[in-house]
Amino acid sequence: MLGATATAAQAHQLDMNNGSDFAWVTRDHRSVYVCDNEADNHGVWVDYATAAGHSYVARDPDGKGGDCGHQFPPDGSRIVRARLCEQNADCTPFRNA
Repeated sequence: MLGATATAAQAHQLDMNNGSDFAWVTRDHRSVYVCDNEADNHGVWVDYATAAGHSYVARDPDGKGGDCGHQFPPDGSRIVRARLCEQNADCTPFRNA
């Protein structure tokens, strides 16, 4: 197959949701989005880890205001696992990206 450089592990997008809140790790595993879609005053964020062994947090900047949070890992490494969390509620289990 000419031109195919992604491995099977890299060729998918990781989607997460908790109620109406949602997040995803992009197909190339180089960034994460998080969207608070509930007007409940509970902040939403994604805890994620990279192949370099670092852990980070990406947050929705404005609650249900319409903007989603977007973050590239500061270490420039691929995202290898993530979970979606909501303030005063549970987090989804960590899932491999």
